Amino acid sequence: MNEEKSVRELLRDLSGILEEISTIDENKVYKAKLIDGDGSRSIDETPLERAKNLAGSAIACYVSQIQEILGYEDK
Repeated sequence: MNEEKSVRELLRDLSGILEEISTIDENKVYKAKLIDGDGSRSIDETPLERAKNLAGSAIACYVSQIQEILGYEDK
């Protein structure tokens, strides 16, 4: 069963990601899980890489879903 999230829920999730981006420490190395054709492994991310990856995920997941629900997806 694939339950669709409401715009309100998606915005709440998106806010969480944006909050995480806003609290990134420029002097910290972040651990991330990379999943590719060879399986999954832990990698290190710089603060800039972390911010870019989180922003990319936010756009791909949440903004796209919100646009689709509101009828604004690219045609």
